[in-house]
Amino acid sequence: MPSRAELQRFAVHVARVHGLDVAPFFALIQTESNWNPTAYRYEPAFYRRYILGKAEWEVLPWGKEPRRIAASYGLGQLMYTSAVAAGYPRGKAPEGLYDPITNLELTAKRWRRRLLQARGDLRDAYSRYNSGRPLEQAPANTRLSHVPNFVRNLRAAGVQTEGTGIDARKVATWSAVALLGAAVVARAIR
Repeated sequence: MPSRAELQRFAVHVARVHGLDVAPFFALIQTESNWNPTAYRYEPAFYRRYILGKAEWEVLPWGKEPRRIAASYGLGQLMYTSAVAAGYPRGKAPEGLYDPITNLELTAKRWRRRLLQARGDLRDAYSRYNSGRPLEQAPANTRLSHVPNFVRNLRAAGVQTEGTGIDARKVATWSAVALLGAAVVARAIR
């Protein structure tokens, strides 16, 4: 298993390849898994809401195994369905998400998409990453626990924040957004 330093070196590389600011990407990984590539969390409510009774997921060999298909895996705590949406092969077993390289690549893709949807607002982007919903629509545990932990990790990573909010303009240049044309951003958000 790679050391934390090796994981962080690779995370820097992945963030740069995907046009992401490294500090918020590190804060995301810190918040989600504390840099543990074997982090795992079963989410029964997710199974009931998004998997149970859905043929598209139940047809898979692990589709009726809640602890496999409705769990978050690895460094970015990716749910299998979210990983598939980010490019993970649909027929590949969920446990493949423990691979740190695979996980960081998919996490970066998902994080970038959430940043675009949130127009660079880090708190909103993290809420979307964590719960799939904008901050103002997120469940209480996301708003009251997960997002504050993310903000604490941002500060620990050296990201300047003000009050209870984060001014994304002061956090980073958001070169990924600046380099994309409005049409590409609009297409990515859909």
